[in-house]
Amino acid sequence: MGGQRRFCDRLAAIGYICEHRSERAVDAALHEFDALRALMVARMQMQLTLLAGTLTAIGVIAGLALQRGGDRDLLLLIPPLASVVAIMHTEHERRITMYGRYLNDVLWPYITKLIDQQLPSWQVYWTANHRPALIRFVRTQVAWFLQLISIAALIARAGVATSSDGYVVMWWIGVVATIAVFIFIRSAGFDEPSNLSDVKRLDG
Repeated sequence: MGGQRRFCDRLAAIGYICEHRSERAVDAALHEFDALRALMVARMQMQLTLLAGTLTAIGVIAGLALQRGGDRDLLLLIPPLASVVAIMHTEHERRITMYGRYLNDVLWPYITKLIDQQLPSWQVYWTANHRPALIRFVRTQVAWFLQLISIAALIARAGVATSSDGYVVMWWIGVVATIAVFIFIRSAGFDEPSNLSDVKRLDG
């Protein structure tokens, strides 16, 4: 009941009237809402940490490889590293997207039904007013950026692909890893449209 009353107090502050009914259902829904939001924030923080560490590592490798007298074959370490991180980052983004769709398409409309009030939702509004292609790009832009770095490193060392030393293996590993990331991004489910039927319902 305390969870519902706190939620109702917040609604009252912005002009909505909340009747104290279905207390357990509202409280359970709000607990799930808070838990999923916390998971989303935690994954976002992991994304930032992962990306910061990766860019630092890539910078160090590139610096060592491109300095005067440096071993440029060190650039072949970048594609596998960037590809693994791109997949991990995309998986975090896929999970965040799934949580967001559930909150916006299922849980938030359920809460509004319980309190018998039409509540605004920024995420639903943003999704409804942006093209799917733009939304997909926003969710995958980091992975694409890392892949551009991988491709640049592969092009810079393309000559080793026809050599007989061990670097040819690393070059082809980089190529395969880069292709695998493209496939993973395409199969991550970002092309699936969110259920926007609740947008129409909330808009009346």
